[in-house]
Amino acid sequence: MISPTLAILLVIFPPPGNIATIHRCYIEPSERNKGRGTQFLNEFEQSAQESGATIIQTLVKPDPGESKVLITRFLEKHGYIFDSDVGLGPLYRKKLGSGK
Repeated sequence: MISPTLAILLVIFPPPGNIATIHRCYIEPSERNKGRGTQFLNEFEQSAQESGATIIQTLVKPDPGESKVLITRFLEKHGYIFDSDVGLGPLYRKKLGSGK
């Protein structure tokens, strides 16, 4: 399991419970480019799927100074696709069980 100092998230499974939402995720700069984000996503996806989720979604809202482009590239690399722009930022989704 990843140390809680590396990643923070809130997950909600709304009725009927098939969508898991990553509300907030942050990897310390000193821990980036070490596979921590990939490890986090893999563990989160496995946990979400075991809980009955079939879709994961996340809204890309980078902190000041963070790159939206780097975040979206990371998500796309891991099989997330752009769904829509909901006004607050781009919404990305991934269908679980479909691979990358």
